[in-house]
Amino acid sequence: VSIATCHLAADGSYTEATYQSMVELTAWLCQKFGLTEEDVIRHYDITEKICPKYFVENEDAWDEFKCDIREALDKM
Repeated sequence: VSIATCHLAADGSYTEATYQSMVELTAWLCQKFGLTEEDVIRHYDITEKICPKYFVENEDAWDEFKCDIREALDKM
């Protein structure tokens, strides 16, 4: 399963609404398929394409995203 997202900012960062939607959807998919945040990967992790741009260029943001997925899973 892959998730495509859109961003308005040139640096690839997301609006808060888009980010929260990504966290919730990803957590839901993890729960549905018996996965954890550690199973979530970026397009970049397979092809080395700079995608999603913001998470490739900002590793701390990627780590935070995965933590937010974990928190969302814990609330389910």
